[in-house]
Amino acid sequence: MTTTLRAAGPEERPSPGAAAGARSRTYDILDSGRRSGGVRLWAEGRGDCREGGITDLEVDATDRRRGRATVAVLVAEEVLRDWGCRRVGIRVPDRAAPALRLARTLGYVEHAREVRKPLTAHGPGLPADCRLVPQDGGAPEEPVPYVLHHRGTAVGTLLLSLEAPPRVADAGAWIHSVRVGEQYRRRGHGRALLLAAEEVCRKAGRLGLGAAVPCPAAEGGADDTQDDETPWNALGYRTVARHLDKSLV
Repeated sequence: MTTTLRAAGPEERPSPGAAAGARSRTYDILDSGRRSGGVRLWAEGRGDCREGGITDLEVDATDRRRGRATVAVLVAEEVLRDWGCRRVGIRVPDRAAPALRLARTLGYVEHAREVRKPLTAHGPGLPADCRLVPQDGGAPEEPVPYVLHHRGTAVGTLLLSLEAPPRVADAGAWIHSVRVGEQYRRRGHGRALLLAAEEVCRKAGRLGLGAAVPCPAAEGGADDTQDDETPWNALGYRTVARHLDKSLV
């Protein structure tokens, strides 16, 4: 029995605003020539910064627990090496315990959890003594930096796109980072930044908001998105997936 990958169609065209070198393609997982599942691969960046990813991995129910997924991931890694990738990431749906065990067995390390929140028409908005100031603007898919001012003092920053990255296009808008200055933490400013992001999205007509929240154990440590200043759970954000990665060199 031989497990391989076969392109299920042509490469997808990069979306507007896609990163340099972006490419993606869907593959069928074949078991001795018979389709037994599918997977999608993507890559972006150039040179030493080029990275790839594995998403939408699915093995048919009748072919599970036979090592198909393991071999499919290993073959996918070889495809990504051929694409010039030096690192690979894998997205595992939350509560998919077998897939998470597989990723860890193959050397992947969790670095972030993906959270989502549907937005209602009205929300609490910013506290009266806070103000969110955009630094510049561009196309909807381009991230815009904001600065949060509390009583005239800049206390934190937000990086927000009104269009989510292609890999999580169904998320609606996307928070790239939330940071509060170290001397201003644990005063509710992280919560204010999230509320401000939600208000920007409402005014733009976005119905949902997502983010990848760094894990404390990730290389370089967590930024303020993992601190009490950004109470994702308390504000109704739900974990939908885990993000893991490893080196290909």
